Amino acid sequence: MPIYNTQKRLTMIIHILILFNVSLFLGLAFIHFYWASGGQWAIEGAVPDIYMDSYLDEKKKIGTTIATIIVALGLIKFSIITASHYYIDLNDWIDQKWLNMATIILGSIFVLRAIGDFKLFGIFKKKSKSKFAINDSRYYIPLCLYLGFSSILIVMLT
Repeated sequence: MPIYNTQKRLTMIIHILILFNVSLFLGLAFIHFYWASGGQWAIEGAVPDIYMDSYLDEKKKIGTTIATIIVALGLIKFSIITASHYYIDLNDWIDQKWLNMATIILGSIFVLRAIGDFKLFGIFKKKSKSKFAINDSRYYIPLCLYLGFSSILIVMLT
């Protein structure tokens, strides 16, 4: 009986991790689509200061819009990969080992993003006074660490 309860709890934890991660990925994708469509809410603290003028430049608008849409589509793809561990059956298209590998790569991307480029973003950034740097330390780094390690944990538990 205790083994059954432990396995049931483990399954519940996996489901919660997957649903929470999928929700985060889709929420982040929505925000990126919002920005790509011209929305301004929270954009000031989401782009490093040195890129803000370029991001808002009308001459470069098509390029930044395309880049933002690519990020949003990538986040949707991440949500599909994550959901595929329980909620979407992709067994006809992709072997479980490749799905696990994709999820580990996905998790690694977010851990590397949290570590940063040693200049503008991440744990080891040099600039720390700008609005983006403050948001990065307060929100983006913890979010990336969570998504990175929880994605890897999903693979380990499934």
